[in-house]
Amino acid sequence: MNFKNYVSLIKSNKFFRNFWIGQFISYFGDMFYDITVTWVVYTNTGSAVQSSLVLIVSFLPETLLAPFVGSVVDAYDRRRIMIFADLFRGSIVAGLLRVC
Repeated sequence: MNFKNYVSLIKSNKFFRNFWIGQFISYFGDMFYDITVTWVVYTNTGSAVQSSLVLIVSFLPETLLAPFVGSVVDAYDRRRIMIFADLFRGSIVAGLLRVC
C-alpha cells in the first residue's frame, strides 16, 4: 500500500480518520510527557544518567511486554480488556493521589 492509498483511506473513511487523529494526538501527548518528565528530573538532579534512566524505565515495560500482551489481546474480548485496563490505571492514579 503506497502513500496515496493511505491518504485516500483517511479522506474516505470517517471512523478511520477519527481513530488516526486520536492516535496522532495521543502519541504527541505521550512524547511531550516523556520530554517533560526527563527535563524535570534533569533540572532537579543535574544528572544526565538519571534522566536517561527515567526514559529507559518508561519504555522498558512496553518493549518487554508487547509480544506477550499482543497474544493475550487476540485471545480475549478486547472490550473487557480495555475496561479492565482503564479500571486498573484509574486505581493506580487514585493510589497516587492518596499518597500525595
